[in-house]
Amino acid sequence: NHDFRVFGGMEYDVPSSREKNLEAVNSLYRNDVRFFSREINGVNIVGIDDAYYRFEAFQLEKLKKEIEKGLPIILALHVPLYTPSCYDLMVNEKRKDASLICVPEDKMQLYPPERYEQQKEDKITREMYDFILSQELIKLVICGHVHKNFEAVLPNGVPQIITGTETARIIEIS
Repeated sequence: NHDFRVFGGMEYDVPSSREKNLEAVNSLYRNDVRFFSREINGVNIVGIDDAYYRFEAFQLEKLKKEIEKGLPIILALHVPLYTPSCYDLMVNEKRKDASLICVPEDKMQLYPPERYEQQKEDKITREMYDFILSQELIKLVICGHVHKNFEAVLPNGVPQIITGTETARIIEIS
């Protein structure tokens, strides 16, 4: 997802930054990197770009269509979804923000102002988060972004596996 990033200056990761490079990045792949799905052995692998801490309306609509297929889904994201344990892993005396999707407002009070603006949820992001948690066909969420190996459980009991950058992991799914 960071292929979109415009490096240099003080531009934060924001959707407008992605739009500057979207056509060039998408031309390198066989699918739209903002949303893709692929069925493998009866499991639907769905990838959604949330690298800017937000989901978009078209992604929510596409995920709803994927649910209609009736297949179990492994959801691949860039940024992990909020859980209390993920929050606790990330926030410490050196790091004041969690870099997660849909962190509760009361937990964002110590965020630096620019990180708060960057990471606060919008209406569509909240709808997507709630939709993901409501879907029994979503069996696993895999993501990265925080550069740590960690396993969490979403509020609906679905495992969320976060992969780090210093190890390779084999994840067996039964």
